[in-house]
This record gives sequence, C-alpha cells and structure tokens, in this order.
Amino acid sequence: MEPVYVVSTEGFSGKTGLCASLGLRARSRGLRVGYMKPVGTLPTRVDGDLVDEDCVCLREVLELAEPAKALSPIVMTPQFIHGQLARPRLNCSATVMEAFRTYREAKDLVVMEGMSHLRDGRWLGVSSRQVSRLLHARVILLVKFEHELAIDDILAAKDMLGENLMGAILNWVPSGKMPLVGDAIVPFLTDQGVRILGIVERDDRLLAVTVAELVEELDGRLIVGDDHVGESIESFMVGAMGQKKALSFFRQQSKKAVITGGDREDVQLAALETPTRALILTGNQEPTKRVQARAKKLGVPVIVVDMDTLRAVEHAETMAGRVRVHDAARAKRIYGMLSEAIDLDAALDGLAS
Repeated sequence: MEPVYVVSTEGFSGKTGLCASLGLRARSRGLRVGYMKPVGTLPTRVDGDLVDEDCVCLREVLELAEPAKALSPIVMTPQFIHGQLARPRLNCSATVMEAFRTYREAKDLVVMEGMSHLRDGRWLGVSSRQVSRLLHARVILLVKFEHELAIDDILAAKDMLGENLMGAILNWVPSGKMPLVGDAIVPFLTDQGVRILGIVERDDRLLAVTVAELVEELDGRLIVGDDHVGESIESFMVGAMGQKKALSFFRQQSKKAVITGGDREDVQLAALETPTRALILTGNQEPTKRVQARAKKLGVPVIVVDMDTLRAVEHAETMAGRVRVHDAARAKRIYGMLSEAIDLDAALDGLAS
C-alpha cells in the first residue's frame, strides 16, 4: 500500500484531523499504521527534544510506539531556517527520504501531513509536490472551501501535483453553499479530472477552544474556575462600554469569552449576568473580590493576562477558526464527523489500486 500524503491550499484546513481519521480507520482494518509530518511547523519541546505539536498529538491518538521526534525529521525553527541560508546546508529531501525508509519498514500504511500551502518548503526541496514525488505518495488535497474562488486553487493544485493527486476533499463548506457545491461545483471539477472524495459541511462546534487552551495560548493566570477549564468557547466579545450597554451587548451571544480590562469591574459584572464561559482580564490586573466571588458562584473561569486588550483580541482571533486536534477526545469527534461525510474506506482502497 502506498503512503498517503494529506496536503492543503492554505493553513488550518483540517489536515491533522483527516490524518488522524485515516489512521484510525486503517487501524480498525487491522493495518499497522504510521504517521509522519516530514516538515514540522509547530515546534515545541518534549523531554528536551524538539518536536512538532501535531506529532505529539497523533502519536497518542494512533497509539504509536515511536517517539514524537522520530515522526518529523525536520522541524522548522528560526534557527533552522537561518542555518539553511548559510553553508554547509542540510540536504532536506535526503533527510526526509531516509527517515521515511526507516519508518516505513514496520508499517502497512504511513499517513503523512504536509505544510500549510503546496508551495511551502520549495526552497528546501520539500514542497508538497517534491515530497510526493520523492516518496511516490498518493496525495489527498484538503480544501477549505469558503467560496467559489477555491476552484482555482484546486485546479492549480492538480496542475502542480499531477498524477500523484488521488483526489480532493472539500472541507468546511458553509451550509448555504452545500447545494451549489453538490449540484454544480463537484460535477465541474469532475469534468476537469479532479476526483472528489468527500464534502464536509462546516461545524462551528469543532472551532471552539477550551478555557485550558486559552490559558496556554494567552500565557494567562487562572484566578477562578479550576474545575471548568474544559468548557468550550465558541466566540469572543470585547467589553469596552458602560455597564448598561454591556448588558444588552453581552446578551447577544452565549458560549462566549469576554475580553475586557482588569480594572473594569462594571463590565465584568455585566458579563457575569449573561451566559459567559470565561472572563479574560487584560493589563495583568486581578479582579476585585466582588467579581471573584460572583464568578466562583457561577462557575465562570477568570483568566488574567499580561497584555493589553488589543493584543488579547488578536491572539483570540488567531485561535478562532482553527481546528485543534491536540487531544484524543477531539480527534475522535472529528473522526466521527469525517466518517459520515467521507468514504474513508474507499480512500484507503484507492491507495492499494
């Protein structure tokens, strides 16, 4: 069975979730499954080793015996990039090939994950096109389909990947565009020689972040709500008005986190009078005892961050719209959703044909 390489036309398209789903389905069929991210783009350290965050997650999800550092032979850091601009340079394509050969021997199937965009890594010799040809991998193109202009991305990817392209999956399709996609766009792409492996409707629940993830991303301090860090947050609201207007504003959304200054007790109390999942207080200023007591009674976590409100909003917006798979429970939710929208068995069968 050939390796399968999941690539995308833009970042945060759902590649890690699809890799996990393909791996889980293959394991259910009795196959020895491996996962690789030839070029890691989310560097972190585990037990002193530089690894990729996705590799840490999928090692757990797919119950892999190999250490996380073995799953990504190259991890992009500023230091690595600067080193590659000088001499001597690491032969990245040879490094990827050797790692794959060693890893492949003990597996029936290796699911690989590409970088954010097809062109990424071109200067290192490890773009999606280069890696797929180097490893003779069948490619699944995952497209975040938000509007019709994605058609151009798909056709450009087809030209770039050539015969290695097995098919495309249209992911995160807005519900209002599902009829258009099914009735017109899929037939058009099929006529252009692009096989559509599945259509996945947008599900905002998977875009939610947890309080624990917010604390980590914002490098915050959890003042209240230790036992509610698993709560999901689906939207963010900024409190920068008076208490009366704040009440009316905050009632518009539930399952939200409110971002406001640590000195705005009036806004904080107004937020707590509406369905709120967390308070994010900026300026590194702790809330008053009155706010802490009210939040504790309602079970609303309070996070204090050492940044201004604008920066906190920017960080929150960066998290919004990203599907994080960095826990086994969420990976299984994604697996269940993709199993309904995509014929995973047909995709796996296509690798053997």
